[in-house]
Amino acid sequence: MAPQHRYLFALEHTGEVIRGATITKLPFTHAWFCGLISVRGKLHGVIDLPGFLATHKGDMPQESSGLEHPAHEVSGCIVTLGAALGWPCGLVVGKLEGLRSPGDFQRVSSRLVNHSPLISGIYRDPGDSQWLEVNLIDLVASAMARSH
Repeated sequence: MAPQHRYLFALEHTGEVIRGATITKLPFTHAWFCGLISVRGKLHGVIDLPGFLATHKGDMPQESSGLEHPAHEVSGCIVTLGAALGWPCGLVVGKLEGLRSPGDFQRVSSRLVNHSPLISGIYRDPGDSQWLEVNLIDLVASAMARSH
């Protein structure tokens, strides 16, 4: 969960959940790129998922102007991408709701809501909350293309 949306990720495309990580910011990067964390000695880039999705739709500035703070601690958690995606990266999310089964949701027509092309499905849970399924394969491809 993030402040404005609830997100679904395919379990086979996710890695692990990291809490309390300190992110080292980098100057002159995209506004959606939070910085770097070390996961067992290996550097991982960290993406602000809502920010990245917003820039994909043109809703946010494309780049930050430089370092505001050299490092900051994430108040939520980071979900790393699975090794199969081939990119050491994590997504900042506010809160995790845990594992869910596809049977817990009802698919909503994508035509009803104008979202990023990185959203592969829109669902509702029994409490009528809306969830956006993020296509992590396309997200990685898009982020890699935009980082050059």
